[in-house]
Amino acid sequence: EICQYITDLCESARRQRGMLHSISARAAIALMRASQAVAFLEGNPAVFPEDVKRIVGPVFSHRLALGDGFDGGANSSSGLIEEILRETKVP
Repeated sequence: EICQYITDLCESARRQRGMLHSISARAAIALMRASQAVAFLEGNPAVFPEDVKRIVGPVFSHRLALGDGFDGGANSSSGLIEEILRETKVP
């Protein structure tokens, strides 16, 4: 389920309008590894959606290039990441 959640987050990012380029498959791998690290540091026996949500910003933010057509809430990568999290169903 957590792998599907990460895949869904990546697909949601790819569907966003007004971006010059989006995240790649390597970003999904990086998000999974970072989520595993967060879970480990928190003492969790497995990766939970909260672990993914906690680290998605730092993992995705530098991978998103926003174009002039982006009309997000904060008009920044953090606004876009918030939108991605809002529209992606949590398992």
